[in-house]
Amino acid sequence: MTVGKLHPRVPLGRDESATSFLSRLARCNGVDSARRLCLDVGLDFQGVVDGRGDALSALAWMADAAQENVVAGAIVREGDAIFRLRDERLLKPALRRDKLHVCPACLSDDIAASGRAPEVAAYGRVHWLLGAIRTCPVHEMALVDAVAGATPSKLHDFALLMAPAVADLDGLAEHAARRAPSSLETYLLDRLAGVVGRSPWLDGLEFYAAAKTCEMVGAVAVHGRTPNLKLLTDDEWREAGAIGFGIAAGGETSIREFLADLQATFSYGRGGNDGPQATFGRLFQWIAFGAEDTSFDPVRDVVRRHVCETTPVGPGDVVLGQPVERRRIHSIRSASLEIGAHPKRLRKLLAAKALIADDHQSRPDNLVLFDAEAARDAMEAAVGLSLKEVESYLNAGRVQARLLAEHGFIRPLVAAGAPGIGENAFSRAELDAFLDRLLDGAEPMVEAVEPMADIPWAAKRACCSAAEVVRLILDRRLTRVGRLEGAGGYMSVLVDVEEIRRHVCGPALEGLTGRDLMRELRTNNRVVSALIAAGKLRATRAVNPVNRCPVDVVTCEELDRFRREYVSLTEMSEALGRHRRGVIAMMEERGVRPALDREAFGATFYRRAEVE
Repeated sequence: MTVGKLHPRVPLGRDESATSFLSRLARCNGVDSARRLCLDVGLDFQGVVDGRGDALSALAWMADAAQENVVAGAIVREGDAIFRLRDERLLKPALRRDKLHVCPACLSDDIAASGRAPEVAAYGRVHWLLGAIRTCPVHEMALVDAVAGATPSKLHDFALLMAPAVADLDGLAEHAARRAPSSLETYLLDRLAGVVGRSPWLDGLEFYAAAKTCEMVGAVAVHGRTPNLKLLTDDEWREAGAIGFGIAAGGETSIREFLADLQATFSYGRGGNDGPQATFGRLFQWIAFGAEDTSFDPVRDVVRRHVCETTPVGPGDVVLGQPVERRRIHSIRSASLEIGAHPKRLRKLLAAKALIADDHQSRPDNLVLFDAEAARDAMEAAVGLSLKEVESYLNAGRVQARLLAEHGFIRPLVAAGAPGIGENAFSRAELDAFLDRLLDGAEPMVEAVEPMADIPWAAKRACCSAAEVVRLILDRRLTRVGRLEGAGGYMSVLVDVEEIRRHVCGPALEGLTGRDLMRELRTNNRVVSALIAAGKLRATRAVNPVNRCPVDVVTCEELDRFRREYVSLTEMSEALGRHRRGVIAMMEERGVRPALDREAFGATFYRRAEVE
């Protein structure tokens, strides 16, 4: 593009838009419009409007202005609805180009500082073209709409549009509110000037996304979940932007606190059908359906994470266009539907394991939330088997099923006696795992031929307990284990009676082994080992008559001494008929501290003399 130098010329104003500069050049040269000037000198008017490099270069050349300053005031079109101002990407809704908002005081200053005609001296600032900027930072004055109903032929022609209004700038100023720029406006103006760092999270968003996010968050914060956004005035949007900036400037943590407040104050129905759109209102609707540009993806990610981590959504659900891969939160209702458990039983199990809030009784099933991973065992227990049902599930019979439970080979997920729990609940998965271990490597056999026998019969003939035989199998101490074809489960396991005898022979121990102590004290191996290691239970070394291994043995007298000196929290809880937390609280009120704490010994013990 070849254009000549213009005479006369006007200086490019500070922060002046490229279109304003072109418009004033036309007026300065006696041409009635910028479009007409472009036709006369061969300059591409639309190219200047769209910020094309060749047009801006030609404009700078003919006006003898610094090209970088002209470019700094140009809004560059990068697509049908995508623009850029300096280093900031904008979407079309961010621009205010069909109206002319100005600061009358700025224009008065322009005229006062120039010896030219008012319509030539007054110039438009590029930031006046941004919808989120509604206040002049220099004069602390609200921008006013100076021209109403501009025709398409006059768009982008600042001097032409302002010509009728420059004669009454004082009148325009009288109607302009006096106020300082809002926190959001200040932040956006700083970004245009290249100043960042006030809010790292907002800095990571595109300019328009940062502005719109603040406005939408603030609109809901100020006007409630479902404001009519079309009826909000410019002043109301400005207020919303300021309030929203105060929230969004804190980043994800602050935004999620705001979302949590919306959840906490929402009136949920008892039907369990209230989703995030109802809870978060216009904010969720906007990010789900209105904010389609990828520049809003970081905002979407924050809302999606919050929904997935605080509401009962899981695989099969879609949140903001993305499928949920892993469930984090369940409600009693969603969990009961997923696993087929009765919600009342599930609620009791969750309460017994302290996985739901103490005030859960006052809340319906859909509003009682809990950590899905932490509650896995409780959920399995809700559909678990009673010990009676375990008998047939394992094909073990009543006596053997009870023996397996008493010796800890199968453990209930939730034991009978917990608040509201009437019987043990065993997990099918754990029972299957037990059978897999028991039958691992077993040799298929058509029939039980001497000396092979099932576990109960082998235990009787070897004068030992079935529990000892099971332990030998699980510890892989037997060289020969069979599986009777046509049978299943526990009673299909075959062992060599003679091999069992060899393992269980030997003199009886004079005292109690660790397993005996676990049963007597009703605790686990960790606790017993810690008590022995600390000398609280004095033990001696002996040879186990079953496996020939060294074993710690505690005499019955020593156990009686220990019981006279100490009492466990579990024993106190059962004796008093109170939950362990209640017992602890009662002891603390009495000034009684544990003699042996849970951290060191795996269980809590008090001195019996202090609690009786």
